[in-house]
Amino acid sequence: MTLIVIFFSVLAVRLWFLHHIRTDPAFYMPVGDSKEFNFWAFQIANGEWLWSQLHNHTPLYAYFLAMIYKVFGFKVGAVALIQCFLGAV
Repeated sequence: MTLIVIFFSVLAVRLWFLHHIRTDPAFYMPVGDSKEFNFWAFQIANGEWLWSQLHNHTPLYAYFLAMIYKVFGFKVGAVALIQCFLGAV
C-alpha cells in the first residue's frame, strides 16, 4: 500500500511539473544530446537501422524514442508523458 501511495505521489509531482513546463518554447526544441537522439530516432522510425548490431555503447535510447514515435507520432509530449510514468515506477 505504501508503494502505491509513493508511486501516485511521485507521478502527481511529475505530471504537475510537465504541465507547467510544456508551455516553455525550449521544451519543444531539443539541443545537445537530446537533439542527436531525436535525429537518430527519426531515422530509425523511418526504417533506417543505424547500427548493424548492438555494442556496449550503442545508444538504445534512440531505439526507445523511435518506438514511441512509431506508435504515437513525432510528439515530444508523448515522450515526456511516458518518461514521467517510467520515472515514477
